[in-house]
Amino acid sequence: MGKKWIVGLMILAALWAMTGCGKQEMIRCEYTNEAAGFTLSIDRPVEWTAKLVEGWPATETEEASPDEGIRLYTDDSQESSVYFCNSFSPYYVGDENDLETMEVNEELTALHGIETSGEGVSESYVFKGDFTGQGFYNITISMSQKDYKKYKKIISQMVASCQIREWEPENATVSENIENVENTANNDLMIRGTLLDRTIRKEDTDNKYKIVDEVELY
Repeated sequence: MGKKWIVGLMILAALWAMTGCGKQEMIRCEYTNEAAGFTLSIDRPVEWTAKLVEGWPATETEEASPDEGIRLYTDDSQESSVYFCNSFSPYYVGDENDLETMEVNEELTALHGIETSGEGVSESYVFKGDFTGQGFYNITISMSQKDYKKYKKIISQMVASCQIREWEPENATVSENIENVENTANNDLMIRGTLLDRTIRKEDTDNKYKIVDEVELY
């Protein structure tokens, strides 16, 4: 009788996890541009990966980057993603006049749009408010319908967790502070589900990044 109860509990636990009812372990990711004076932060599942999308200023021969922030991927295929960014233009999905205004959390409100085409889903949140910085703050979601259905509840949790902080920049130094970062061979910054907290800073001399501090979490 005891063994049957154990087997039954194991089956229930498996069903609980498969239906997304179990508690999802999350990691906080943060992107800071000190020159522009803003920080973006958002939670992501530990199983997901992420990539820092670096911005750059305009030069005599090149326009400034259209956006910068953190792109979160459901897996290593990088086919489905959630992108939290600052951009020069708003990233609306659908007609701006048809978008709904929704309360994302206690601090943020956004224009929300979603479209389905073929086997894909596109969704956007363009944040509204008295922002002092340049450009727009957005979350854009691009996924297959299969992944969107699978991660819909988790995506809602991620969006609800986001924060935008602005301040008056004191100097022109740029830094990005990101938790759980791995420096890959091609110098991409990949956030992994590791138990490390690292700080990444931009080197003015060679325009690359290095790990300047590493602390093991307990």
